[in-house]
Amino acid sequence: MPVSDQPMSSSRQRCGADKQQSEDVAITALRAEHTNAVVDLHMQAFPDFFLTFLGRSFLRQMYLCHRDDPATIALVASRKTDDEILGAVIGPLQATSFYKRILVRRWWRFALAALGAVLRRPSVVPRLLRAVRYRGDAPGGETDRALLASIAVSPAAQGMGVGKLLTTAFLAKVREAGLPGAYLTTDAENNDAVNAFYRRQGWKVESRFTTPEKRKMLRYIYDF
Repeated sequence: MPVSDQPMSSSRQRCGADKQQSEDVAITALRAEHTNAVVDLHMQAFPDFFLTFLGRSFLRQMYLCHRDDPATIALVASRKTDDEILGAVIGPLQATSFYKRILVRRWWRFALAALGAVLRRPSVVPRLLRAVRYRGDAPGGETDRALLASIAVSPAAQGMGVGKLLTTAFLAKVREAGLPGAYLTTDAENNDAVNAFYRRQGWKVESRFTTPEKRKMLRYIYDF
């Protein structure tokens, strides 16, 4: 059951302020030993979001499939002094093929992980079924942009510049892969700080759309 943070949650990506970049933060690849801490961070950053409702097991599968796929970017920000995980960013280099691979290889893992949430609230089934058909919603049908699928920063790390470090590192990986740019989606309403953050980093609004849950969204692109 492929899933991205965008259509399944409220998509108010938590990237933090960029006022004060800390020299005490390291950006590294997401490793197996980071997974539990990243899941904890995601639940703290998105306490009322849909993916969090689906539970720890579902979130774990989401991060593992990004960590394990060679055509994705999965990075963490950690404090150099004690290795505390401060943030994480994930996303595929080519969303359509990535979500197809997940559907083939991991559908049963996601299905089992979501079972508890379905039993608690059967009304989520239509939303989960839509995730099966999700292929990244690339702008204008483009397939050569990387998708920044999810970025989260620990509430305790707000103001340290972690969000800026993560997005910069993500874009550097996209450029290294030879792609012309990236895209992401996030809430259009009640999300001023996050939208201002992306605009300061050079992202531009490509289009607006409304989800089946009636959420008004913005699609941003970044060109090299």
